[in-house]
Amino acid sequence: MTIPIRLAMSWEEWIKQDAIALAELIRTKQVNPREIVAQGAAAVERLNPQLGAVLEVYENTLEDIHVDGPDKNGRLYGVPMLLKDLGSSLKGRKQEAGSKLYRNRVATSTDPVVENHLCAGLIPIARSTTPEFGNSFDTTTDYLGKVVVTRNPWNLDRTPGGSSGGSAAAVAAGIVPIGTSSDGGGSTRIPASFSGLVGLKASRGRVPQPLAQNEYMSRHTIDGVLTRSVRDTAAMYDYLTRIPDGGAFIPMGAPVASYLSLTSRDPGTLRIGLSNGRWGRSTETITEVSERVQTVGALLDKVGHSVEEIDDTSICDWDGMWDGYVTTWISSKAQLPHEAEKQPINPRSLCRSTAVQARSLPLRIRLETIFFSFEQSGDSI
Repeated sequence: MTIPIRLAMSWEEWIKQDAIALAELIRTKQVNPREIVAQGAAAVERLNPQLGAVLEVYENTLEDIHVDGPDKNGRLYGVPMLLKDLGSSLKGRKQEAGSKLYRNRVATSTDPVVENHLCAGLIPIARSTTPEFGNSFDTTTDYLGKVVVTRNPWNLDRTPGGSSGGSAAAVAAGIVPIGTSSDGGGSTRIPASFSGLVGLKASRGRVPQPLAQNEYMSRHTIDGVLTRSVRDTAAMYDYLTRIPDGGAFIPMGAPVASYLSLTSRDPGTLRIGLSNGRWGRSTETITEVSERVQTVGALLDKVGHSVEEIDDTSICDWDGMWDGYVTTWISSKAQLPHEAEKQPINPRSLCRSTAVQARSLPLRIRLETIFFSFEQSGDSI
């Protein structure tokens, strides 16, 4: 891909602009949205060889920025964004979940969350990387015939996290100001932490599920965004929280006010719980992380909020919580060997990035049981 364009602004200026700033430049006609989209694509060409964050650029979008129907009246009209290769999808675009099992799969419908992005006026220009089925906090794929390692722009020897690592790396590097994410066990929050971004996992029922799912089928995964500013995330949640009729089994009611407007209000004195506990894990929190949390807590206390350190053992029955979570997570993979049977794919090849990347031996054994039982029962391909 070669993009012969006149840049809308210098790269030094580009990296400073969040989505709201770019949208304002477009609204006031200081820049043209086509120029902004073209510069976003040029940023992919310029930085992706080092980052490995983008799988493809939507070439027809560069020819016609309205091909996917962004709302010209949306608050963020004209701002380029990336779509994660997992989670909510856009009709007519590939979504392969980082797996050979879904290679060349094209979405046949647009999910509500992506509709909300389009209502905001955002323009999807490319697809970002994710580990196979989103099952790792490190974003590496091998399903395209080569190993692609997504790298952290702050330090190319480090990971940007996962599973929304492609979006995180691209947003942190300044390719675009917004990328989609999805979070079941940290896939928005981990990349945000690793890459210096804003990442929020909303409460269940607040953001619509993909059309083929609901809050009872998918009990832990929620779509979101990765951004470089709190106000961008707030602006996006003004749109992301729009639930279509019949679109949620957990009715939340409308937000009490615009999230973006709340960022400019004095919140008053807040009660804030702080925890550095293990939350059911076998290892202690890393000292550097614990110290940073304490620093933030001290700052919040200094500006007048009520900060209380919580004993994590009082939060819930962690053994029960983790057992339930892991059971749900593993169960969501149980259909994969069945789908592999329909193609010339050995379930063991899926297991390499699904079970082998599991963080604990018991979890790995439980996952391997799912994939390997097919071969042991004579049903292998």
